Amino acid sequence: MMKQALYLISLCFLSLNLNAEAVEEMAFATDPWPPYFLEGQSGDINAGIGYQIVSEIFALIPGVNATFPKVPWKRALLEVEQGVKDSIALLLKNDERAKYMRFTHPVMQSPAWMYYNRERFPDGYEWNNVNDFEGLRLGVVRGYVYGEPLDSYIANAKENVFEVTTSKQLFSMLQRQHIDLVPENTSVANDIVKTQDWRQQLGHAAKVVNTDILFIGISKKSKFVSLIPRLNDAIQMMRMSGRIDQITGTSGKSIAPFE
Repeated sequence: MMKQALYLISLCFLSLNLNAEAVEEMAFATDPWPPYFLEGQSGDINAGIGYQIVSEIFALIPGVNATFPKVPWKRALLEVEQGVKDSIALLLKNDERAKYMRFTHPVMQSPAWMYYNRERFPDGYEWNNVNDFEGLRLGVVRGYVYGEPLDSYIANAKENVFEVTTSKQLFSMLQRQHIDLVPENTSVANDIVKTQDWRQQLGHAAKVVNTDILFIGISKKSKFVSLIPRLNDAIQMMRMSGRIDQITGTSGKSIAPFE
């Protein structure tokens, strides 16, 4: 409680000093990704776990506000690569993205599982390695990173990999048995399955596909790349105060060592 109180005092102190300087806007290209980033009735991204975390990080950095223009995922990556948008929040890091983005310290982590339809697999589904996916229809979101060795398998197994634009589309296809398996971040999957009331129909394998370590990535062409040291300080403050745990509803995850 003491750590959280000190964090809130720091937040209020910094907010009082904002009126002394002009505020710049840093644009985060954002594809709706419940429960991390939620789209409001006006079409803006204005809520969600990720939205709250990033907004509070920037409340600790006077003179800069985060904005969240809605951009489809593949275009978001392209616009950040080109410098049209400044950043993307809460994404995985890989070698390809590191060519055009610099990354903050990790913000949070969450496991990803392999989901299946219980009617398709009445005895459950388990896997040991990516070769077990041969002959099964695997659904993925175009442009997503799932971690190795699954990313390499997806890149090479064209015949049984089906790409769509959103996670919600994938789970709808899984529920209708148009595909057999879906790898997904557990928070995203839980939100979709609960919202659609598919908890009795869909399950996940015991083996973790990946521990998703989520970062803020900033375009190397953005002037805001210089903010990374200050962002790292703000992230560390929020992690150690327990504020990220409070927002995500987890216990100890944001201060535990990242895998």
